Amino acid sequence: MKQKNTNMSLQVIYFLIAAFLSTYSFAKEKEQINLLLEKAKNGDLVATYKLGLIFYNGNNVTRDLKKAEIWFHEAAQKGKTEAYFYLGELYFKKQKYFKAAKWFKKSAKTGEVNAQFYLGLMHMKGHGVQKDYYKAIKLYKIAANKGNARAQCSLGTLYSLGLTSVSFSFFLDRGLPLPKDSWNLKAALILYRQSAKQGYNIAQYKLGKIYLAGKGIPRDIVKAKKWISKAAENGNEEAKRLIHIINDL
Repeated sequence: MKQKNTNMSLQVIYFLIAAFLSTYSFAKEKEQINLLLEKAKNGDLVATYKLGLIFYNGNNVTRDLKKAEIWFHEAAQKGKTEAYFYLGELYFKKQKYFKAAKWFKKSAKTGEVNAQFYLGLMHMKGHGVQKDYYKAIKLYKIAANKGNARAQCSLGTLYSLGLTSVSFSFFLDRGLPLPKDSWNLKAALILYRQSAKQGYNIAQYKLGKIYLAGKGIPRDIVKAKKWISKAAENGNEEAKRLIHIINDL
């Protein structure tokens, strides 16, 4: 009984400590935001940008994309180049593609790799910019060479389907099947591996499926399970469904 009471007392103490730390943390965060607000009102560019980040990410505050947009826009207008990308991403998520393209272009010119990837994606789909497969592939390659996992995966998919050959748009625009000699599975595998090793679950899933199917390489169930399991662990829903099936192989 004494041991049980001791355990309960410890639980109460832990709860009180956690509650105190939570309150303390919130108070400190509120103090920090008030300080940043004061600095931003006095024209501090870094503070203005940081306020955008806080409201965009919801760091110990209620996430507020409208406030994030206001602060990012003010920072961007004053020349804070890091804000360009976040404005682009914010507008992209709102499906305001023309505005997104404007800020992604500005950001891409500074060398921001994520903006380069998004611009490639927008050219591939024709969102806010003219559909242009060649520009899309060029931007994907730039971002992939800088180590962007999403660009590596997207470019890998294009290689696996033969969509990087000079004449691929002729087939794609007409809905025609692509000639098999245009496939570049070796390049696709390299890119998928690069992306998968960074933890990008879509690349992990696709890499696992290639090993499972033995597409262009010897079939390898062990490697298939490895990568599909990793994809499932990282939240890929298709991988979660498939892993139950291949565990019986």
